[in-house]
Amino acid sequence: MIPLFTQDGLIICFEALPEEVDARDHFIQEWGWTEEQFTSIEYLPFFCAMVSAWKDGIEQAVAYLGCCCYEKVSDFYTKYKDDYFKDMVNEVIENAKTH
Repeated sequence: MIPLFTQDGLIICFEALPEEVDARDHFIQEWGWTEEQFTSIEYLPFFCAMVSAWKDGIEQAVAYLGCCCYEKVSDFYTKYKDDYFKDMVNEVIENAKTH
């Protein structure tokens, strides 16, 4: 788990968990990619993203997003931080407020 920053009094953390879904099945069968398209990303990290909010050493909320594939795991929360990651941060902060 990687602590990334503090927002609204909560420490926001990220972790890339092993993905249980097979990458080939996901991209070819579910998304209709060709074998050539899949080959271009076959060796990139494929993971389940976990974003959590912590306060005083206690997890307050957590959100998961499966089937993530990026050139580097850190791209999820750096290069593409305004995409899914931003939504997940907002989700855990909102859920932590009601916790």
